[in-house]
Amino acid sequence: MSNESIVDEAAEWFVTLRSENTDSATQERFLQWLQASPEHVREYLAILSLWTDLPALQHGGAQSASAYIERALASNVVELHGALSPEAVPGKQRSRIHRWRLPVAVAAACAVVSLLLTYSDILFAPTYQSEAGERRTLRLADGSTVTLNSLSRIRVHITKQQRTIDLLEGQALFQVARDPGRAFVVNSGPVRARALGTQFDVVRHLSGTVVTVLEGRVAVGEQATQTAGPARETLLAAGQQVVVGERMPLILKTADVSEVTAWTHGSLVFHETPLSAVIEQFNANNARRIVIERGVEDFPITGTFSSADPAMLVEFLRAQPGLTVTESDAAIVIRPLAAIQK
Repeated sequence: MSNESIVDEAAEWFVTLRSENTDSATQERFLQWLQASPEHVREYLAILSLWTDLPALQHGGAQSASAYIERALASNVVELHGALSPEAVPGKQRSRIHRWRLPVAVAAACAVVSLLLTYSDILFAPTYQSEAGERRTLRLADGSTVTLNSLSRIRVHITKQQRTIDLLEGQALFQVARDPGRAFVVNSGPVRARALGTQFDVVRHLSGTVVTVLEGRVAVGEQATQTAGPARETLLAAGQQVVVGERMPLILKTADVSEVTAWTHGSLVFHETPLSAVIEQFNANNARRIVIERGVEDFPITGTFSSADPAMLVEFLRAQPGLTVTESDAAIVIRPLAAIQK
């Protein structure tokens, strides 16, 4: 099989395994495809490396990541460039092939196992997401619950030793089941929030992450690295909020919890919030886009609006001095009034 065909197959598996409802039969076919050749593993992992949202592969019955790896170890993986039969090679080269064929096969099998061990946590960790305008509540295996805001996505990894959630996009509210033996950690980009039996909200923006504690305590810091080691954490109590950005110092402040969680019952509450941040939240909940032009990004907005109906916001903006609103079937455009008057 050509390398191009293998790449196509790897891409198809990537799309298939992104479904959170992948059944055991599909998982078995995927395992068999991986075992067929290290080329399959290499091309599949090459596709994975291009994405931050890695595919979800649900557990099939009692199957686990370790079980799959054990099965891969027990299988006969074909050499890197396919099985070489003596009949397919000129006679004068056959003796050399017999000498190096076994070491190549062993090395290839070791490479496959190493890659499976490296990526097993990712391959077998399910992802969940919400659609535009949808709020979705999930009950995790440990008894904790997660409520996803519109257009949000998480990856869940819960074992007997740890509970780790990756917030890949959007916003989530966590109600953590008490378990002193296992920390509950939420990763949002470089930010790490470690719950100490609590309820807290995490929002991932392009510019950074916002963590708000509703109940209990949360320790927030950067994820540990091999070079720097564990980062210093900031401890938050109920009613406190921290904003962590790549190009800004850590900002700790008192939060209005009712404002932060208004999205859970379909409302959006703003207090002197920049218009750009307001529009970001409305666009996550509605099909018709709101577009702002340069010069109005920092216009402060204060008020309570329905997340599913931007009409109230549009009327509010029409009444504001210095702004003009233009509507079409495709979009709502907000411009500075000065740009129209020129």
